[in-house]
Amino acid sequence: MAALMAEHFGAVAPLGEPCLVACFDGTGFWPDGSIAGGEFFVVAGGDTRRAAHLAPFPLPGGDAAIRHPWRTALAVLHAAGLPWHDRLPATRAASDSGRRLLRQQLDRGLACTPTTSMGRLFDAVAAMVDGPASVSFEAEAALWLESQAARCLHDPADRYRFLLSAAAETSLLTADWRPVVAAIVGDVLAGLPTPEIAAGFHRAVARLIDDVRQRLAPRAPVVGLTGGVFQNALLVEHSLARLRAAGRDVLLHHLVPPNDGGLALGQALLARDRLAAASLSPP
Repeated sequence: MAALMAEHFGAVAPLGEPCLVACFDGTGFWPDGSIAGGEFFVVAGGDTRRAAHLAPFPLPGGDAAIRHPWRTALAVLHAAGLPWHDRLPATRAASDSGRRLLRQQLDRGLACTPTTSMGRLFDAVAAMVDGPASVSFEAEAALWLESQAARCLHDPADRYRFLLSAAAETSLLTADWRPVVAAIVGDVLAGLPTPEIAAGFHRAVARLIDDVRQRLAPRAPVVGLTGGVFQNALLVEHSLARLRAAGRDVLLHHLVPPNDGGLALGQALLARDRLAAASLSPP
């Protein structure tokens, strides 16, 4: 996010009108040890605050789940209280013993790191609709899902929708993915073509960004999109269409990449700003 702000404004937290930034990635880290990656920040008046995030779900085995998206898919179903139906591709991808061990792990919460990662949710959905059960490089499952969505030859309309709720004590918004996953499972079992499901999921994520904007910053003229998930051209296209239809300017990366390639720049700028603030503080 810092790299996006610096690219457009020359500063990490520009003064002036507030800006909502969606930061979607595969793996980010919070000080509490959880894995981030589905975050919204409001940037205004030299201040940046986390204002919304994807509802967390367990990532069983950490890297093992990343390498084997079927594990993430079954973990998401478990967290949503949905059965591991034998007709679901993610269920078929696992052996009987593999499913049994995974269920025990999830039931007991053993080595299940909580994550709010949108990238990992893309992986889970891909595995649910017959995408790669195992991957050999980062974002392989998400790329497959994007390619399937691009094959949808008609407008899938808004089949799925994330639900937003606010914590009473903090007003932090949470985007509940469970209705989306439940509807996707129903469509898979009903035999809906994979491209339609994939396209509907992309539209749901784009709609989530605009829904959060309307709740958090309805008058903010600018929305930023950053993080590795926004290497997905179809998602960017849907997001741009919604936000521009609402009369919003959209910040995208042009000089630095949205994924890990922009991290070094952002970290350097954050360090610069903190050092500058420290030098101005009274002794």
